[in-house]
Amino acid sequence: MRALVVEDNPIVRSGLVTLLRAAGVEVAGEAVDGRHAIELAGRLRPDIVLLDVRMPVLDGVAAARPLSRIAKVLMLSYDTDAAVIGDAIRNGASGYLVHGAFDMAELVAAIRDTVGERNSPLSPEASMAVVAAIRQTPPAAPLT
Repeated sequence: MRALVVEDNPIVRSGLVTLLRAAGVEVAGEAVDGRHAIELAGRLRPDIVLLDVRMPVLDGVAAARPLSRIAKVLMLSYDTDAAVIGDAIRNGASGYLVHGAFDMAELVAAIRDTVGERNSPLSPEASMAVVAAIRQTPPAAPLT
C-alpha cells in the first residue's frame, strides 16, 4: 500500500510519515499543498492520499476532486465544520478523520479499509457535525 501525505505543517507531516513507515505503510511521497499533491499523485500513482484541509495555494477540499480520480482520498484535519466535511466528501474524499480523535492503529485500519473499499471512515466528531447539520436542514417534501 502506497500513500501520499499532504500536509503544509512540516512537523505534522514528518510525524505522519514516520508513524506510517513504522506501521508498514509505504510513503510514496510528501506534498505541501493541494497543487503539489495533484502533480505528485499524477506521477507517483499512490493507492491513497492522506489530505489536510487547510493549506496554502490549493486547499484539500478543492484538491480532493482531481486527487480522487487518481487514488482514494482520506481527509485528515482538525476542522469539524459540517460544510467542510460535506464538501470534501462531495469532492471525492472517501473518509474524514479529525486529528486527536484517532490513534495510529485506527489510522492504519482506516487506510486499509479505504483502499480496500470496505469502509468510509468518519471520526465521531465528523459524524456528529454531519448529523447536526442534517438535523438543521428542513426535511424534503414527503413522497406521494
